[in-house]
Amino acid sequence: LFPYTTLFRSSGKTLKELDVRRNYEVNVVGIKSGAHVEVNPDPLEVLRKDMVLILVGSNTALEAL
Repeated sequence: LFPYTTLFRSSGKTLKELDVRRNYEVNVVGIKSGAHVEVNPDPLEVLRKDMVLILVGSNTALEAL
């Protein structure tokens, strides 16, 4: 689990705009916001500072974040 702002520092962008898979070699499999967890999030959803991204990827890619 990674706080959104810790990773990307660009609130107001979408997953599609950030191109997380290509730029960071990880996949976002969920987004936690408060008590709500959304699995398989919409790539066009605008990300907010209070969101926590649930990521999968290699140990190397995750450690590089």
